[in-house]
This record gives sequence, structure tokens and C-alpha cells, in this order.
Amino acid sequence: LGSALPYATATWETVRRDLDAFTAAWHGASRSLCEARREKSSAEGNLALREVCLDQQRQQLEALLLQLRVADRVTVERAVAAVQGLPSVAVCNEVSTLALERPPPSEPALLASVTALSAATARARAAVRAGRFTAARTELDAILPEAKRTAYDPLLADVYSVLAELYAEQYLYGESLEAAVASVEHAEAAGSGRIKHMGLMRAGVGLMETSQLEAAELWFRLAQGALRYLPPDPRAESMTLQQLAWLRHRQGRADEAVRTMKRAVEIEQARDPRSTTMARNYDGLATFLTYAGHPEQAVEYFAQEEAIIAELFGIEHPRMIPLLVNRSAALRELGRSEEGIAAAEDAARRARGLNSGLEASALNNLAVIYLNRGDHARARAALREALPACARSFGENHVFTGELHTNLGEVELQLGNHAAALREVEAGQASLARSVPGDHYLLGINALVTGKVHAAMKGCDVAMPHLRRALSIFRAHPEALPANRAATLVALARCLATERGRAEAAEARELAGAAVDLYRELKLEGEAEEAAALLGSLERPAKRLRGP
Repeated sequence: LGSALPYATATWETVRRDLDAFTAAWHGASRSLCEARREKSSAEGNLALREVCLDQQRQQLEALLLQLRVADRVTVERAVAAVQGLPSVAVCNEVSTLALERPPPSEPALLASVTALSAATARARAAVRAGRFTAARTELDAILPEAKRTAYDPLLADVYSVLAELYAEQYLYGESLEAAVASVEHAEAAGSGRIKHMGLMRAGVGLMETSQLEAAELWFRLAQGALRYLPPDPRAESMTLQQLAWLRHRQGRADEAVRTMKRAVEIEQARDPRSTTMARNYDGLATFLTYAGHPEQAVEYFAQEEAIIAELFGIEHPRMIPLLVNRSAALRELGRSEEGIAAAEDAARRARGLNSGLEASALNNLAVIYLNRGDHARARAALREALPACARSFGENHVFTGELHTNLGEVELQLGNHAAALREVEAGQASLARSVPGDHYLLGINALVTGKVHAAMKGCDVAMPHLRRALSIFRAHPEALPANRAATLVALARCLATERGRAEAAEARELAGAAVDLYRELKLEGEAEEAAALLGSLERPAKRLRGP
């Protein structure tokens, strides 16, 4: 409350309610354990397993409370999700599952070391969830070498799990993937089913975010399989389906994404209809419905998400920013363009000054809207504002920084500032080359814009290698932004049309025809008409065109 943030009061009420519920459940489980031990109603080995589990949960609670005592803006912003991320106390009653895990070391010195490192790991996890990433990394850098010396798999599985979570929070998905795989390996050796499931999930996310979609599918399926060996866990099942739905979305399978997320919504609705997970599920479902051509339904789900955010955090909470960004797309699809732009501008207004990825994301979204409306000057202003925010949050060698440079290059090209456009696309290519695999679809977009810039500055001979690279990447990822693939087909066809050979003319007609078909499939009628006009001109003899 001392932060004076406009959403602090609503956040505190939610945090207090959820902490009270957790501590009441924990005390109830602890009391039940004491009664069972006094009455000797359960085997001592089973009681010891429950006791260790409850001690670990107490460590997590104490570590989180220490973080919440210093309530800066970031901690207040993340407090509700952090508290709702505490484990379920009911897990400590699942003796059959606990019995599968490797017991604590019997050697006293090793046990003392593992106990101290486990407490430190709990502190690192709490720091991650409170948004104190530098402190968490410092703690983990000290923990990991010591944990390796213990060679105790349950501890190593937990440390790598926290490290994977930290990297994912920083959008360092390659590093998160590596840590998640290590977590899975140690969890398998330790018999830690829940850590294994979470590691499989994080590995799937890391693969998905680095455009390795087939591999992501496999890991998400493995995560679903891991749940079958655990007692029913609706929250874990809902979160697994949530990520699988996002994979379907990235694969371009819009209807399947909607169906999968609806199932996640149903499960979370039964578990806790007013949770942060429920809000994320509504946001995903609404977004997928927009892409699937049902924006009217999307707007309804965004309204339900907003109601949860208002109750849990307060309407001024930064969680409203991605909602406004995504809602703006649905409103524009409904033909309510002015409302859509107003939502995007509201998101950007709220995000300014946050010095976070949200600020850069909201401004980038606004820039794309301006670009699509032909308002290139305002698009450039928004991107120039977004880039420093992105660099502060993620650094230059980050995928999002590369995406922003590429977008700014496109805007400068449209404004006729070719030298500035070339600088931006080259900066974007450098950032992307250091942060994503070589066939990532964003490198395809960068190659497309680079080709268009070179065609304008130096001609098609210089542009063609970039355009062919873009097409190769888009063909390798047909599910990723097919409109860009169509734009590449058109750009290549225009360049080929400047050549004199029959083979080039035939290829130009083939590419232009493919662009017409793809644009029509995407229901982009204006672009389809332009591509059809290009095709028609190519079918008339002795007609040579300028490059793209």
C-alpha cells in the first residue's frame, strides 16, 4: 500500500486473501500430520515424507514473504501471480507420489548442505517471481556450482527449474530451453514428477519461441504424458493445454487453437474461475478467436478477462496493457477501427515509462497499426520510442530488438529514407542473428525488408539473394505469417520481371500466381487484386517492370 500505485489496494486485498488461504491450508495439513503421528495412524515413513514436503512449502512461503516486504512497483505488479504460484498444499498428502522421489541424504554434512542450498533456491525462485531478476541470477550463480558438488538430483532438478524460469521471464528462450532440459534429466533421476512436468513444459515453450515447432509439439506431448503419472492436477493440466493452444496458433491451426484453449478454460473454470491463469486463458482464447475470424466472440472473452483483472489487480494494473493490445485487433476486425486505435493508444499510454517489455510491445503494436493505415510518420515516432525501452529491458542482442529494428526499416523505406532503412535492417539482422536460429521466421521478415531496400537503392541484382532467402525461410515455416510469404512472392516476381530471359519470366508468372492464390486464401482481397494485376502484366509480352 505504501507504493501509492493506483492498483495497490486491489492487489493487496487479493494477496492477503490468497496468503490467508494458503497458510490456513498449510496449518491444517501440519496439524493433521501431528495428529497422525500422535495417534500412529500412518506409517512413520509416510509421515516423514509429508513433513519434508510441508517444510519445503514453508520455505517457499517464507522466501516469498521476504520479497513482498519490499514492495516496489515491479513487485506490486507481480505480487498476485507470485502468491497464486505457490504450490498446492494438497500435494503433501500424496504419499504414493512423494515416495517415488529420492529421499534426503543420510550423511549429515551432505544433508546440511542440501538443506541450505534448497533454502537458497527457494529464495531465488521468490526473487524471480517478484521480478528481481538480477538478485535471482546472483543467487543462482552461487547455488549452481555448490549444487553440482552435492550430485543430489532433486536439488539440481529444482535449481535448473528456477534457472529455466528466470531465463524465460527475460525472454532468453534458448538459455531457458537448455536449463529446462537439464531440469528434466535430473528430475527423471530424482523421481520428481512435478518438476519433470514443468521442465518438459518450459522446454516446449523454449522450442516454440525459437520456431522449432515440431520439436515443441513432441515436448508438450511428453508433458501431457507426464501428468498421467501424477495425481489429478487441474492447474497443471490447464497450463499445459494453454501452451499447446499457443503452439497450434503458431502453427496456423486457428480452429484447433480455439478448441484447445476452450478446454483449458473449462478446466480452470472448475478449479478457480477468478485466477491469474483464468485471465491468461481468456486472453489466449479471445486472441485465437480473432485470428479464426470470430472477433465478436473475442470481444466478449476480453470483457471477461477485464473483469478478472479488475477484481484481482485493479483496472489500472499493467496486466491491462496486453489485453488492450489484443482487444484492439479484434475491434479493428469488427470494423470498429477508431475504437481499436483508441485501445492501442491507451495501451501505449499506460506502458510509457514502465521500462519493460510491455512498453516496447505496446508501442510496437501501435506502430504497426499506424503503418497499416499509411501513417508512416507516427509509426516511425512510436518505433523510435519503443527501441530504447526494448534495449533497456532486453539489450541489443535480443529477438524483440531485432524485430523492432526491422519494423523501423520498413517504415523508413516507405518514407523514402533508404539509407536509414538500410541501417535499421542491418541492425535488426545483427540482433536476430545473435538471438534466434538461422531459419527463424523473423529473419525471413528481415530478409524480405532488406531485399526491398536494396531493390530501391541498388537494384534487383543485389536484392534477389535476400528475397530468395526470405522465401526459403517462409517455405520452411508455412504456418508463420503467410502474408509475408505472399509479399515475398510478389517482390521476387517483380524483380524477375526486370530480367530478359524466358526462364525468369516463367518463374515470375509462377510466383505471382502463387501470391494471388495465397492472398485469396488469407482473404486479403486488396493484396490479391494487386498481385493479380502483376500477373496480368507478366502475361502480356514485352512488358518489363521496375523492381519492388
